[in-house]
Amino acid sequence: MEPVENLQFKELLEKIKQLQSIMIAVATRESDIKDRKEEYTKLYQDVQFQIGFLQEEGLAIVNPNSFLCLWDWYNYWSSNLEGYSSRIKYIHELYSDVVNQIESTLHSCRIKGDSSAKTIYTLEIVQIEDFLNKIKKLQSIMINVATGESSIQDEQETYTSFYQEILWLFSTCYA
Repeated sequence: MEPVENLQFKELLEKIKQLQSIMIAVATRESDIKDRKEEYTKLYQDVQFQIGFLQEEGLAIVNPNSFLCLWDWYNYWSSNLEGYSSRIKYIHELYSDVVNQIESTLHSCRIKGDSSAKTIYTLEIVQIEDFLNKIKKLQSIMINVATGESSIQDEQETYTSFYQEILWLFSTCYA
């Protein structure tokens, strides 16, 4: 049975990913703000509450997202971030410190909780090769866009897909 704290951390990570997904969807025009605003507001409040709880428990964590509603996010990106890729990058970077801190805490809890077995997931050779191939594909896409051989719009979906797969694979190392 997994400790309650670990479940809370995992739930918080999932909610952060959902917030990021909504923010990206509206910033790339995949979703309309009016269709997602209630869902975003509820998730934002949940994340804020959970972070506040973790702060009370002694974890030095801060919610980096100051966008209380999607209109605040819209006002920011429309005047500060040109293009979909800069918006997506901003969202991923916005929560990177919090996500890293939570994952590090989860990792520490796992090692402390089972110090004899050290329950750290290890990658098999095939998985490592797949991981490296995806990184190489990301690099290739970035080079093609940077050199003008491809446009961001043409590569965005493929890049995002590979990027998310790499993040998922990397995060499973500590799941």
